Amino acid sequence: MTKIRGWPVRAMYMLIAAALVISLLIVAAPAQKVSADPGLSEWDIIWTPSGDGWGLAPNSVIIDYALADGGEVAYAVVYNGTDPLLLKSDEYAAYWSDITDALEDVDDSHDITRMLKVATDGEDPDFVAVAVEENSKIHVYISADGGDTFEDTGEVKDEVYFDDPAEVSDLAVSPEVAGKREIAIGGMDNLGDAALFRCTVTGLSLIHISEPTRPLYISYA
Repeated sequence: MTKIRGWPVRAMYMLIAAALVISLLIVAAPAQKVSADPGLSEWDIIWTPSGDGWGLAPNSVIIDYALADGGEVAYAVVYNGTDPLLLKSDEYAAYWSDITDALEDVDDSHDITRMLKVATDGEDPDFVAVAVEENSKIHVYISADGGDTFEDTGEVKDEVYFDDPAEVSDLAVSPEVAGKREIAIGGMDNLGDAALFRCTVTGLSLIHISEPTRPLYISYA
């Protein structure tokens, strides 16, 4: 009885051993190479900046930047060691064009001494806002044609308490809703308090400036 039962057990062990050998051979077999998409696996050198204008030349300082349209459109505020510049790229920041003149052409009587922040609508890259300092006051310039032309929304100032931002930490624009959009500046006012200044524009026309919002004195336009 013992010998008759032993053969099936031995056969089972032999089958298990054979299965282990086959599995080891499969694991040891060299894997077939898979061709990668060359568009994702190959690297090319993109020279930034281009030789035209040298907007983002070495030793330039990037003050602020904004991206739109999935990163294809980009705006940047830079200081090249001599002047503040506003640059734009339509090629994923690979090449840039200088659109500073469009800002300076708005009003020859005003001298832009600093460019502080730039913001764009992520859904509409043609709308861009730039916070600048001119005559020691903060102004916001806006464009609805991608920076070809700009309009000055005027001095950022609360008309109730006559407060204005002394320092600017951020600038943002909202998507357009029913022909209107909001522009907000965050920072510190001339009283030393944190404040948020907000205005509403329709197209390129300023229609309202709200009272600045403060941590303890909040008002809604």
